[in-house]
Amino acid sequence: MEDIAIYTETSDVPLKEILKTISDKEDGGVALSHKSSGGELKKYFEEIVPDYDKDRVYVSDIKKVLQWYNTLQEKDMLDFSESDEETKETDSTEDKENTDSK
Repeated sequence: MEDIAIYTETSDVPLKEILKTISDKEDGGVALSHKSSGGELKKYFEEIVPDYDKDRVYVSDIKKVLQWYNTLQEKDMLDFSESDEETKETDSTEDKENTDSK
């Protein structure tokens, strides 16, 4: 799953980041059902990834992402601690570089 990404207008966003954004939005709870209408799915996904490429990301893709998220959430298999650690390490490195340059 690490190779899966969503097209945006400027780059590709890894699936793990998308799932984390959904989790943050829903406070770790269930997301919109993948069985919702196409319009609802697009509106919801735009809240998650505002600049997603509407020409290359189809409703079927959005359905898959939400279905995967809800399945993983239901089975308590969403673990973002690794990405949190990476963020902390990056922040720590940036802080050190900023301190060193002063």
